[in-house]
Amino acid sequence: MITIIPNWHPIFVHFTLVLLTLSGIVQLSLWVNFTKNVQLTLIQTQKWLTILASVCVVLTVATGGYAFNTVNHDEPSHLAMLDHRFWALITSATFLLGAVFYFLLPKLRSKLSSVFFVTAMILVSVTGYKGAELVYRHGLGVMSLPKTTGEGHQHQHDAATEEQDDGDDADEHNDHDHSNAAHSHSEQNDINEHHETATEEFSIQSLDAAKSVKAFQDALKSGNATLARELLDDQVLIYEGDSAENSADEYANHHMKADMEFLSHMSITQLSQHIQQSEKMALYTGISKIEGKYHDKEISMTSTETMVLKQINHQWKITHIHWSN
Repeated sequence: MITIIPNWHPIFVHFTLVLLTLSGIVQLSLWVNFTKNVQLTLIQTQKWLTILASVCVVLTVATGGYAFNTVNHDEPSHLAMLDHRFWALITSATFLLGAVFYFLLPKLRSKLSSVFFVTAMILVSVTGYKGAELVYRHGLGVMSLPKTTGEGHQHQHDAATEEQDDGDDADEHNDHDHSNAAHSHSEQNDINEHHETATEEFSIQSLDAAKSVKAFQDALKSGNATLARELLDDQVLIYEGDSAENSADEYANHHMKADMEFLSHMSITQLSQHIQQSEKMALYTGISKIEGKYHDKEISMTSTETMVLKQINHQWKITHIHWSN
């Protein structure tokens, strides 16, 4: 892969923009009654434009799909990518359908395919604008800028200072106290004891499910993508804001790296934690304060995190995550 660009999509997309625009212009020119020689030249030009543009459209869509699944991005840019992809697929389908009519139905060439070519010319201008938004407004694929998420991600991960919990049943509701550099835990002699004092510290780490939660949080904070992926169930559902990812691989290929980069700049204070664990299922909830500076912006937000875990082959796997702030 050429190192000066993030992927091949920027190369092919510019050819597609030019060729589809020229194809529409030539088609409009064919509707004008020029001299016979000019008309013949335009017809021959349109033929080659249709061939070249069809090839470039296919390559552009293929490389665009690769870029969609590999370029790091945040929540706002992900929504913009979905919008750009929608217009790109509509544009491509319109032109390729016109190309099919052009070559397979020559009798309808001047009437049917011409409408598709002119429509594709209009649509590609919208698609091009949407793509420019991704680069110049969201900074996707720009190697001189961090290719990660910013303030828009509503994530709570590894904690920065102490927290406390007011649970009535310590077998199911336990607290977790830890700092940026090290984690101190005060163990309970009686896990069924009612905790009266708000400042009393105790650990939820004695529960196996909580250990998986903590390991996942630490993996995201430290940038350990391999461990983070291993702790997720293959079919995990991850909700953040208005978006959802439906598998561990989808998350690993989209937001995981961006989340890790964002969290590496943050100081996180755990405000509260609860975990309920049965024989095979567990539910974790947490509230934290996230503060730091990222992309020259001061970040300060309260984040909530919910995880559902299931014991699979004697290992606790995360099957659902919901982040919000």
